[in-house]
Amino acid sequence: MRTFFRRKRYASANRAAVRLVLFSCAFALIPASVSAAAAISEVMYDVPGTDTGREWIEVQNTGASAIDLSAWKLFEANTNHKISAVGAATVSAGGFAVVADDPDKFRIDNPGFAGLLFDSSFSLSNTGETLVLHDDTGATADSVTYDPSIGAGGDGNSLQKTASGSWIAAAPTPGSATTATRSIPAANPGASSGGSNIQTASTTVQTESSTSGGGSSADQSSISTHSSQEAVSASYGAPDFQISAGRPRVGFVGAPLEFEAKVVKSADIPVGSNIRAVWSLGDGTQLTGQSIAHAYAYPGDYIVVANGDYGSAHAVARVDVRIEAPVLSLSLLFNGVEVSNRAKDEVNLGGFILEDSRTRFIFPQDTIVPPLSSITLSFASIGMDRARGFVRVANPAGNVLNQISVSADSAAERQASSSEPLIALPQGLTAEDLKTRLMQALEIGG
Repeated sequence: MRTFFRRKRYASANRAAVRLVLFSCAFALIPASVSAAAAISEVMYDVPGTDTGREWIEVQNTGASAIDLSAWKLFEANTNHKISAVGAATVSAGGFAVVADDPDKFRIDNPGFAGLLFDSSFSLSNTGETLVLHDDTGATADSVTYDPSIGAGGDGNSLQKTASGSWIAAAPTPGSATTATRSIPAANPGASSGGSNIQTASTTVQTESSTSGGGSSADQSSISTHSSQEAVSASYGAPDFQISAGRPRVGFVGAPLEFEAKVVKSADIPVGSNIRAVWSLGDGTQLTGQSIAHAYAYPGDYIVVANGDYGSAHAVARVDVRIEAPVLSLSLLFNGVEVSNRAKDEVNLGGFILEDSRTRFIFPQDTIVPPLSSITLSFASIGMDRARGFVRVANPAGNVLNQISVSADSAAERQASSSEPLIALPQGLTAEDLKTRLMQALEIGG
């Protein structure tokens, strides 16, 4: 009898297992829902001449299934703009569509366009703004913040997203992927009224030595890892166009470094002329603009490369940058704060923050503290009264580097709130005199 019940239980367990397998197989046959995905891939925000009604954006369906773009919204200038189809409303997987402020004006400007066209009502800022694409559920599908420093400011170009995800300025390609890989000037700004054009120039790097002597050029005749095919040397003849990215730099984590691409030599381009520059900062960041600023998040050695264009002329410059993490400590004095640099290299505190619970002080530009040294700031000079709660120092990015707690009944607080000195000094003897005498006594004793 016991064996019979055991066999019955085994049979029941086997039937349950079979039902579970069948249920799992049936569930696996139900097709999984595929979420819609799309991205803003091109922005024409500043059409040459009067751009009223002539602005447009391009949207790419980056998902695996078609989407009905007429059910989506474009959020711009704090407004959710409706998107209406002009013809077909469905964008196939991988396909492109143009959303125009005025479809009729868009067709006039782009007579060869034969792709999907949608109508909306927006006015893109020529000084830059954030565009957000909301899907049919109201969720954010993509968000793009454009800046005129990238280019396309009324010169006939548009801002376009490359396959790598970076943005460049190039000739418009509405309804198709961009074919450009870097920003392309829309016209030759160096052409004179007589019609002379600047010829393509060889690329040159201006490199300074990082030694204390400075100014000497390194030998650039060896093989280089630069992406450009142009020669990275002045030894291949006299180039017509050279730019400089500045001297080797030492910076600090969280503190912006400023860079500027300058024309230092040209046969036809005036020194100091404005150029287009695309910067690779060595940490995966790419910025566009003749003058830029960048704050590194981690210490290390970085190679900064600037690719510059002026008309059809191209040049490249590079500079070495070392980023360090400051080692700072704080000490509370009777009427001020001592900030100490514990590193073996000098630190530039320009832009760093010193604050207590009530007051914030920003160190002036080029406040440099020597290695293993300190500076003292009086409460009066930095606008603080009596520090309460804490005193801390942070880098320009707001990351706290050191902090000390201050109790209301601390000796420093009592001294700061009292007109009486901590010790009584002989008449006519100052604290500085006493310090000098103590130092002399220590030297004699030693």
